[in-house]
Amino acid sequence: TGVDLNTQHPDGAVSDSTNTPLHGVARKGDVTAVRLLLRNGANPEVRNREGLRSIDLRKNKQVRALLKA
Repeated sequence: TGVDLNTQHPDGAVSDSTNTPLHGVARKGDVTAVRLLLRNGANPEVRNREGLRSIDLRKNKQVRALLKA
């Protein structure tokens, strides 16, 4: 069994929005984690409760490039 990388969960540390793991690492600017999640099936088009995709929360150009690819 594996983990569903696209499952949304409340992220109480930031807000009560529903973010995927990809939202979280994009927001932190963690290029390595973004790459890992994308390689393992994370969907960059999933929107949180506010309608934001992970690319909308990205911290740097490298993360943006990965999410646009």
